[in-house]
Amino acid sequence: MTCKQLSKMYTLLKKATDTHIQKTQVCDLLEYLYHHDPKVYQSTWLPYLSTLQKEWHEPLCTCMSLEELNRWIHIAPFARFKLQLKAQGIQNAAAISISQHSSLRNVHTLDVSHNQIETEGALALLCSHKLDKLIQLDLSANQLKGETAKQIAKAHISSHLRILRLNDNNLGEQGLQELLQSKSLRHLRVLSLKRTPL
Repeated sequence: MTCKQLSKMYTLLKKATDTHIQKTQVCDLLEYLYHHDPKVYQSTWLPYLSTLQKEWHEPLCTCMSLEELNRWIHIAPFARFKLQLKAQGIQNAAAISISQHSSLRNVHTLDVSHNQIETEGALALLCSHKLDKLIQLDLSANQLKGETAKQIAKAHISSHLRILRLNDNNLGEQGLQELLQSKSLRHLRVLSLKRTPL
């Protein structure tokens, strides 16, 4: 760990790293350090970076596939990530498979909007023990119905989840009432139900 590299990392992390440019710089430096000298990274950098819990509260980067997420978890197992699987033709079977993936424990935000997920797949994601640290889940524009809303309202959902987006799903009036009255969803800060026909 050189003084120059340490100073650069420290400077980047102490800035407001919620801007895209700063996050990109942190990612570029992490990748360089990881590949430049893996042994030093594992023995020195990894323990140091793991102590900076406050710096990794927000997603470090957006991963566009499970493979990319898995690669980043090897580089930065201390960090949290956004997994964006929007509009990939995901159906129930794929959603269930995703919900069981070992890399999901580092996922802060999961976007599976604009797919073909139905009740079974939605519940698998919402109730997955692998996603027990998930903060945001976007299930907008899938194939969720009134029965889905009823099941979600009764499900044992992680208390870490703060934002649930169910926009553009045909949940129906009864389904909306079930969701709004659900005790299981009281810990949510945002329950988004935009453009949900009655």
